[in-house]
Amino acid sequence: MGTEERNISERLADAVIAVLGFALAFMPLALWAAWSLTVYYWVLGTGTAAVAVMVVLSRVGSPEPVALPARRPRLSYEFITKLHHMIGKSKSAA
Repeated sequence: MGTEERNISERLADAVIAVLGFALAFMPLALWAAWSLTVYYWVLGTGTAAVAVMVVLSRVGSPEPVALPARRPRLSYEFITKLHHMIGKSKSAA
């Protein structure tokens, strides 16, 4: 599979996961609004299937390791003290 095909398939997987996540956000409301036990079980089954599809699609992601960000510089004690002092003054002025 080429880079472009892989990129398209990853984008499609991300889009499907986003749509399923949006649908799952409404699951509690749909379960609450279910007017019969049959509808309740249909909604519950649909939610379970959506979660299963999301798990499978999230496992299919790219196997390349993600580069970690560079370490941030350590702040000096004097800078932190000055910053705390400035924040303390701004709180007392408000």
